[in-house]
Amino acid sequence: MAGRRVSIVMALMAGVAGAGFPSVAVAQDREVYQFDLPAQDLGDALRAVAARAGWELYASADDINGISAPRLQGALTARQAIERLLAGSNLSARFPKGAVIIRRQPQNEAAAQTSDNSETADIVVTGTHIRHSEPPSPVISVTRDEIEKSGRSNLGDYIRDLPQNFGGGQNPGIAGGGAQGGNENLGSTSALNLRGLGPDATLTLINGHRVAYDGAVQGVDISAIPLAALERIEIVADGSSALYGSDAVGGVANVILRKDFQGLWTSARVAGTTDGGDFEQDYNLVTGGKWRGGGVMVAGDYNRTNGLVARERSYTQTIDGSTSLIPAQRQFSGVLSGHQDVSSRLSFSLDAQYSRRNSDSASPTTTTSDALTNGTIYQMKVESWSVTPSARLQLAGDWRVELSGTIGRSMTNVASQGYVADAISSITGGFYDNRLRAVELRGDGSILTLPGGNLGLAIGTGYRGFSLRARSSFDAAGTTTTLLNIDHNENVAFAYGELSLPIVGPGNRLAFADLLQFSAAIRYERYEGLADVASPKLGMIYRPIPSITIKGGWGKSFKAPTFYQRYKVYQAILLPASALGGTGAIASNPVLYLAGGNPDLKPERSSNWNVSVAYAPPSIPALRLEANYFNIRYRNRVVNPITSVFGLFTNPIYSSLITLSPTPAMLDDLIAPAVGAFGLQNITGQPYDPSKVYAVVDARSQNTAYQTIEGLDLSGQYRFDLGADDRLLVNLSGAYLDSDRRLIAGQPSTPAAGVIFMPPHWRARGGVTWDSPNASLSAFVNYIGSVEDQRAVPFEHVGAFTSVDLAARFTMPDTGGFLRNFQFTIAATNLLNEKPAVIRQSAVIDPTYDSTNYSAVGRALSFTIAKRW
Repeated sequence: MAGRRVSIVMALMAGVAGAGFPSVAVAQDREVYQFDLPAQDLGDALRAVAARAGWELYASADDINGISAPRLQGALTARQAIERLLAGSNLSARFPKGAVIIRRQPQNEAAAQTSDNSETADIVVTGTHIRHSEPPSPVISVTRDEIEKSGRSNLGDYIRDLPQNFGGGQNPGIAGGGAQGGNENLGSTSALNLRGLGPDATLTLINGHRVAYDGAVQGVDISAIPLAALERIEIVADGSSALYGSDAVGGVANVILRKDFQGLWTSARVAGTTDGGDFEQDYNLVTGGKWRGGGVMVAGDYNRTNGLVARERSYTQTIDGSTSLIPAQRQFSGVLSGHQDVSSRLSFSLDAQYSRRNSDSASPTTTTSDALTNGTIYQMKVESWSVTPSARLQLAGDWRVELSGTIGRSMTNVASQGYVADAISSITGGFYDNRLRAVELRGDGSILTLPGGNLGLAIGTGYRGFSLRARSSFDAAGTTTTLLNIDHNENVAFAYGELSLPIVGPGNRLAFADLLQFSAAIRYERYEGLADVASPKLGMIYRPIPSITIKGGWGKSFKAPTFYQRYKVYQAILLPASALGGTGAIASNPVLYLAGGNPDLKPERSSNWNVSVAYAPPSIPALRLEANYFNIRYRNRVVNPITSVFGLFTNPIYSSLITLSPTPAMLDDLIAPAVGAFGLQNITGQPYDPSKVYAVVDARSQNTAYQTIEGLDLSGQYRFDLGADDRLLVNLSGAYLDSDRRLIAGQPSTPAAGVIFMPPHWRARGGVTWDSPNASLSAFVNYIGSVEDQRAVPFEHVGAFTSVDLAARFTMPDTGGFLRNFQFTIAATNLLNEKPAVIRQSAVIDPTYDSTNYSAVGRALSFTIAKRW
């Protein structure tokens, strides 16, 4: 693997070096463009002008969104166009090379002095706590407008398109109730799973702060945020515990909300599949106001879908037609975001979110009858909320401090009825109650002016407390059995610091040294009763010439095992070997199967490093190419070690989990901890005889010896100007992932990528968008690579999945009349109706496709009508 890693890095570097060193172009602000932009939101207008000139736009969402911009028409330079858009507002613009910076005009002489000494506006980018600093890790940034133009209607759909994300974990499209790799769709939520490390190893923030975990696995439901409330989402697919704390092993996503909105925006959407099922209705609105020194935005969304069942897909006809592939859902979500300046130096802000989702699904236990005859019917309800007030104080120079606090809660209730021969045989009920309370004080600014720029520093400290109360019980034949009983909380105290050291910058550029910047960060977290950990991170940015940027970083990350992994109920189950894939002479022999939590789990730790190269020549401002190599070495990774019982006794990767011919004394020791919960669950139909037990299978949560994850992210974009205001945008992104893990030191490693129910080696998404002031047309191709079914010999190939999406949007011009400001969108996803490959089943009722990687939705058509009032 080391040789392959070196080869990847060398090829990456050589490929960029071979691109050549074009000469620096003359300043682009002298070029004249023909503009004809309608009256619209100022933020949208500024982004349109900046994109036309190939400039980066830096601005606070607080300042530019929700303000009406006048119609822009005529032959103008980009600078003239922006100045005309800002005329009459309290905003001013600066035009450093290749960028435009928008900020509020100072309100008094003291503020004016501070402003004059500031190089840029208050820009905070995910991946660093220091304003105006460039993060050493690549950042994926996507705006609401870009998501909408691609035909996606919510953040859950967007993350499933992301090549760096894996669909396993918490995802409403995962079928089988945990039969596929242990993945579940409890509550039908959508959680990011970067690099396939699990929803609990990707930290999801909202406006830079944490929210309560969802369900049992400590993920965050990103689909609870209405797309209409989004300003943009930024994703750093690199270990970030030194900056953001535990859970950021795979990376961090920051959902950035719109701060202001002026007027009222409403939309309605209907969608359905051509093969049947998954009919969807979606309604949302955005309203708010903006006044001197403040503003507010309120967004609400209601969504309803009737779900998808097996009878509606040709490749699932071997299981009963009532089997749910995608649950029926009803969701309401709302967001409030506001801010108010008290003075030129002090301001307050507040953001709050609320979401409620109900979902229903069915799981038959036979292939010949529905779930109401023989099976289980599930009803799930998830309700979550969070409130974060904050106060921000501007100090001398460019120093700013902020005090924020968050309280949040997510409650998941699950009820199910088991049926046998048309009658209710059992009732299961349970809930998961996650709570969060946090407070943080942080500040950042410049501490010294160097020839290369300002030496930046960010420091912070705070407290975070979170808890999980979970109960679950099973009622059958008049007997109640406790399935789950968790009531634990943890308190975390933390402190962090980050330093940005510019060696070479605009003031002292050298030949082959246009920019050189180093950064360092460290975060200390004290988990009460579990661990103390310090996570460091080092970074470098080197730009030899304006067209090439090289970034590199190394760091360590940390994640505490979840409450569910530690404290779910211990089970000792006696069952025939045939239920675990045993065949032949051993098929009828009893096997003791151990499942449940493990309170002795150790914290997970990782070492991460990455190197990236970006090519963005000033002479071709519309072109950007980037490649990023990443490497993660993950120790003490907590897993459910058995991903499928199919081929359990013949698959060598499970040999360390199986003890053949156990002694009676050993069996007594293993059964004893289960006495307080279920006791020994004997489902063999025969009396328990320890002398006849063939084997013990240990499927409890446990720390693996290690897991390695490495790969390459590739992206490129280019814009063709077609004359007037028409343009063609080309985007391409892809990711290669390789991963191996070892359960026990000294044993052979096994693949954790490219195999069934785990991430494929390759994922990619590419698209073309034709854009004009009043219309856009997009086409995208999505590729999800093949995997191999290694659960039993012979191994089987599971084919790749390629889908095509189309979307068209038209906006009526602001010229008066009833249709003014109406917007119409038509979209087709999976236009060619690609179907997932059929796989072997470990049980006859299991799904017949890999739902963790490949979607069962099929071709879907949608129509959206929206209007700004």
